[in-house]
Amino acid sequence: MQQRRADTGVAVLGRYAGVVHVLAEHLRAEGLSVAVTWAADDPAATVRPSPDDLAGLRVVVTLAPGDPTLDDLRRAGLTQPVVAVAWHPDDELELPPGPTRIVRTGRVMADLVDEVRALATE
Repeated sequence: MQQRRADTGVAVLGRYAGVVHVLAEHLRAEGLSVAVTWAADDPAATVRPSPDDLAGLRVVVTLAPGDPTLDDLRRAGLTQPVVAVAWHPDDELELPPGPTRIVRTGRVMADLVDEVRALATE
């Protein structure tokens, strides 16, 4: 599922290809440029993008118990702010260190685009 375009913009990464696709399409429909998509369960996916691959992009990740995407990125050295789309209540989530904006799934369509655009100001 990994796709890369010449322009910069947003990277959407997560565990499930279907979720990554929906999030990316929503961002595109709102006028944001999605430069990278990656899903762990996509058999066609290449290696998860590294922090160097994501430099200069606004990063959106899925966040749920058992979804290692954000933990793996932070362990690999990603220090930039990200927007995490959360599927579970706070008491079920453990955030790794690093600047993270949370968007709740019930508010994805209303809040995701605003939070991603706000990353450009951090």
